[in-house]
Amino acid sequence: KQCYSIAMKKGDPLAYFKYAQLTEDREDSLNFYQYAKDNEVPGADEELFQTLEEICESHYEKFIKSKKDKNNVDMKIHQNKLLDIAAKFTNEKAFITAAIWYKKAENIKKYESCIDFALNNLDILDGKQQFLLAQILESKDGVEFVSSSSEPIEYQQKKKARDIYKLSLQKGYKESEKGLKRLSNELLSEMKSNSDDSQTLNEIGLSFLDDQNGEPINYEKAASYFEKASASGNIDAIVNYGKCLLFGKGVKKDDQKAIQYF
Repeated sequence: KQCYSIAMKKGDPLAYFKYAQLTEDREDSLNFYQYAKDNEVPGADEELFQTLEEICESHYEKFIKSKKDKNNVDMKIHQNKLLDIAAKFTNEKAFITAAIWYKKAENIKKYESCIDFALNNLDILDGKQQFLLAQILESKDGVEFVSSSSEPIEYQQKKKARDIYKLSLQKGYKESEKGLKRLSNELLSEMKSNSDDSQTLNEIGLSFLDDQNGEPINYEKAASYFEKASASGNIDAIVNYGKCLLFGKGVKKDDQKAIQYF
């Protein structure tokens, strides 16, 4: 620690990181990890977030205990600490982690605000935050899902969660794979039970074009579903079947017929 301390006086970011790892008081280590993270020391961001989570867990246990004991003074102290750290997560763009701790600190307004912001800014979330958001949507954990679609809200919420799991997996967060397959299978099963609807037929067709959706890629089946849906005038299906004809995917290549569909 003495050597790292000397290096820290010279502004060495790695020394801050190493010093933080040797600091017994987790809260005292935060500023050191933050400096290391801001200076892009490898692993500093993970250590910072893990330390923040550990501090939150500690204060949450004390918050629950003081609430049970009806010790309002201590309860408020630990609640405020949770809110402060949730705000730190927000500053680090870990909006869903922030939302989780806002909810545990019983600030539902902040919780809903973080969830709403994340849903409208999915691209700025990293894979883990997308994964956590998908879990919340799948569990219907206090999220009010609003849409103009005629599909049942629960079904739409499942679709949204599935799509976010997919985004998360594309960003390399492997834990999303199970959630993606689980919801894809559930949705496909529900779609097949309502396969007279043209939009549903089109979505079943799409599921055969992406092996991440719980079904193996099968261009013939995809084209078949697009053709059935297009017969009912579904615009998306008409375009999709036209693409199958244009590129010869699942059907014989036919440029003239593709033009008619387009």
